[in-house]
Amino acid sequence: YQVDKQKAELIPVNSADYDHYLTLSTAPDLVGDKYAVFLDEYLPYHPDVMMLGLQTVTANEYYHALNNFFDEIESKFGCRVVIAAHPKAELYHNNNYFNNREIFFSKSAQLVKHAEFVLAHRSTAISFAVLFRKKLLFLYTDYMVSKMDYYFKGLSHFAGVLGAECIDITSKEPKANVLEIVQIKYNEYICRYLSSKETQDTFAANTFIKSLKI
Repeated sequence: YQVDKQKAELIPVNSADYDHYLTLSTAPDLVGDKYAVFLDEYLPYHPDVMMLGLQTVTANEYYHALNNFFDEIESKFGCRVVIAAHPKAELYHNNNYFNNREIFFSKSAQLVKHAEFVLAHRSTAISFAVLFRKKLLFLYTDYMVSKMDYYFKGLSHFAGVLGAECIDITSKEPKANVLEIVQIKYNEYICRYLSSKETQDTFAANTFIKSLKI
C-alpha cells in the first residue's frame, strides 16, 4: 500500500456538492418572496438514527420548538421560512409538521442560492450555504445538549469552523442574530472540503478525463 501511495499521482477534484453548485448559475428562484431556508434533517424519524439505536428528539417537542423559532425569525427579519426537506422524510408527503410552511424536496441547493440566510443543524447541505456565501444560523435544543452529545458536538464544530452563531431554540427567549459572514473561514472550508484552486471552475468528470489523456 505504501509503495502504491508513493508512486501515485494525486489529482484534486471537486466534491459532488461543488459540481452541483456549478450547475446552478442560472437556477430560478423557487419561492419568489424574501425567505430563509431551513435545512431539515428529519431528526425525530430519521431511519439511520432508528437503525443505530441512537437517542433523538421527540417529534412533538422538536417541531413545536422549531415552529416557535421560525415565527420569531419571520417577525424579526420580515421574511418567511421555507423547508428544504431531508430526502428520507417520507412522512412530510402527507403531514406538514411546520405549521403549513412550504416544503420542498430535492431542491436544497437551489433554495439556498436565493435565500436571505440559512437555518441548519449539521446537514451536509451546509456546503451550499458556504458556496453561495449565505449567512448561517445553527439551531439546537436543550435535549440535544443533554441526550445527544454526539450530535451536538458535530453541530457546534460546524458553527465554530464557519464562525456562525449557535442558538438554543428551546430557551425562553432564543435570540436570532444573523452574524456577518467570516469570509476567510468560508474560503478555508471550500478549499479543505469542497474544491481547490486548480479545479474550482471545472467539473470533476472533466478533471478526471483530462488526467487520463496526459
